Amino acid sequence: MTGGGVAAMVISDEANPLLPMAYDIAWSGVLLALAAIGVVALVSVARARGVDRERRMLWTLAVVLLPVLGAIGWFSSDTRREARARRRDARISSP
Repeated sequence: MTGGGVAAMVISDEANPLLPMAYDIAWSGVLLALAAIGVVALVSVARARGVDRERRMLWTLAVVLLPVLGAIGWFSSDTRREARARRRDARISSP
């Protein structure tokens, strides 16, 4: 330490005052992206035709209680694929 004491340690030319703000912005972006994924998953569950009501309620609970894992589970589930296949088959078989 040279002549400046504690004040020289707190305020130095080497410190970057913008670094903490960059972390806040990055974390805010991550949280915003996770919230968007959860909202998209909830809308997708709500619009899923061909899925019975009980399964939709369970998926809604999963997405709300476990936002990231529930959304990933919904988008990768067989339930979603089965509903899409049922809709496609119904369209093909209808006159």
